[in-house]
Amino acid sequence: MSETFEIFLGTQPGLEPYLLAEAEEAGFPSPVAVGGGVTLEGTWEDVWRANLTLRCAARVLARIGNFRALHLAQLDKRARKFPWGEVLRPDVPFRVEVVTGKRNKIYHAGAAQEAH
Repeated sequence: MSETFEIFLGTQPGLEPYLLAEAEEAGFPSPVAVGGGVTLEGTWEDVWRANLTLRCAARVLARIGNFRALHLAQLDKRARKFPWGEVLRPDVPFRVEVVTGKRNKIYHAGAAQEAH
């Protein structure tokens, strides 16, 4: 996994300009306002700092990778090949709580969660 990755700072609709200003003032590298929040390139330290300091950010998401999956079988196969060991410890359990997708035929988010 690369040292930096995309970080998405989510906020309520209409608050993106305020979150952008707050991120700039806090010294985050090259933040850009987008629909629903702000994106920037950063490290895990930036994720932690954003969680602790940005008041306008309702959530801070680390986009650690992506892949294309058009159906559940493909999602399962590609999720199994993803290098999870680079970001997760094998001795610490985790749970998939939220799954999102864009322009896909996987219409049932619950099934997508179970595929992980």
